[in-house]
Amino acid sequence: MLGPDHLDTLMGMNNLVGIYDSLGRRKDALPLAEEVVEKLEKMLGPDHLDTLKAMNNLANTYLHLKRPEEALPLYKKVLDKRRSLLGPEHRETVHAIFNLLVTLNTLGKGKELKELAKFTFPLHEK
Repeated sequence: MLGPDHLDTLMGMNNLVGIYDSLGRRKDALPLAEEVVEKLEKMLGPDHLDTLKAMNNLANTYLHLKRPEEALPLYKKVLDKRRSLLGPEHRETVHAIFNLLVTLNTLGKGKELKELAKFTFPLHEK
């Protein structure tokens, strides 16, 4: 048996968060997503790609639950870490930019949205 704090168990739980979210069971996904992020941050550290993936799932859940103000700092953190770890043009970094753009738009943060868009659009021209 792997146990509740084994990495494989946590990755399975993170996958379940995504499944719950896609099925519209976001209230079920939220506590699971929060638990996974907390445990992965302790186990792997806040800069590990698996931790960032779980953090992104948690932010997605917040956004889908109409809680964009809670999603925003997580999306910013994911973008900053992915940009430094993977580079600005990596598809996971670009995906993080998109998530942040959507959230900024949802929150009506036009100034921040424009600043991020200036960085983003040249990537799509390459």
